[in-house]
Amino acid sequence: MVAVTGAAGDIGQAIVDGFLDAGARVAGLDMQPMSARQGYGYEEYVAHLADLTNEEHVTRTFEQIVSRWGRVDVLVNAAGGSRSPDILDTTASLWREEVERNLTTAFLCTRAALGTMVAQRFGVIVNLSSANAVTGVGEAAYSAAKAGLIALTSNTAVRYGRCGVRANSLCLGVIDAGPVWREAKARQPGIMADLAREIPTGRVGTPTEVAALVLFFASDQSRLINGANIMADGGWAIGVGMTAS
Repeated sequence: MVAVTGAAGDIGQAIVDGFLDAGARVAGLDMQPMSARQGYGYEEYVAHLADLTNEEHVTRTFEQIVSRWGRVDVLVNAAGGSRSPDILDTTASLWREEVERNLTTAFLCTRAALGTMVAQRFGVIVNLSSANAVTGVGEAAYSAAKAGLIALTSNTAVRYGRCGVRANSLCLGVIDAGPVWREAKARQPGIMADLAREIPTGRVGTPTEVAALVLFFASDQSRLINGANIMADGGWAIGVGMTAS
């Protein structure tokens, strides 16, 4: 049984579809309405509308998930997003909002799922962080929250590895998905091509590629991987826009 946060977004939807196609039962969690998944009914997929920054909402949602399916095998913390300006233009309220959206949601959902995972002696947690977390390219509040998510991953992996729970994080680079990039493409149609030239592999990522990585980390093929932070950015972070060129 797989729980996916941020399931209304492009990446979240791709992850949900990937697990459903692999035969898993999936619960999608988001504060935005989620569309039905074509070809899958209530026995395979349930959408939970919840404010994932709200402790009571998260607790109640995971109680419903466990009541329905009896377990939580995989948690994918894909909820998040950024609208951070420069740090001098970031208000305290916006800072808190960014941390709530990108870090607190993962903390609350991890805590809510961990009890069940420990009791069943099995669980996999995959946290979606960002290449911003390991670079200094701006978006200070978002970057700080995503760096915190890596630390949360490491602590979960070390503390609960002996309980059968693995936790890993993926630092995503530019993924052609989400409202921020859609708005950017509307303003500047060639922006993806421009960004691709700053990436060593010469291309941006897709939600389907992210989903494939998440499914790998949730599978038995990755049983030796715990507490890892994997860069999924085409080499962008180590080149930081290929400044050498």
